[in-house]
Amino acid sequence: MGKRVWQRLWKTWTIDKPAALGDWLWQILVVELAALLDRLTLRKLIALIPVAIVIGAYWHRIPLPPELMLVGDVLAYIDIFSMIFLIGFFTRVATVVAVVRQAIDFVRGGDGACADGAAQIWRSSSSCQGQSAPQAAHACQDG
Repeated sequence: MGKRVWQRLWKTWTIDKPAALGDWLWQILVVELAALLDRLTLRKLIALIPVAIVIGAYWHRIPLPPELMLVGDVLAYIDIFSMIFLIGFFTRVATVVAVVRQAIDFVRGGDGACADGAAQIWRSSSSCQGQSAPQAAHACQDG
């Protein structure tokens, strides 16, 4: 009976326990790592850049400015940063387009208050055909 106990213990500690350890290592180092790599996105990878910079800097005892950490944050949230940048850009473009439209309205003699005077000059100068520009402007202003 003592021999069977030792054989069972021997089998347990030389076959079963190492096999269980191997299965556990396979699960952790292969299966879980593969699942982690499948879930890894570019944003998560870029978010690790500041961590690598900090580790490298402390390892080499290099003082770091805080701007390097902000660079990592901007890279991690590049989609949000680009949307804010595009909104600002489109706002400026809309302002320039509005100013250009007002200038074109002014020149064409649109309905704006400033355009009324320009429209009157434009209409009166069209009746003074055949004269040079300074003569037409002077003649049309007089009559």
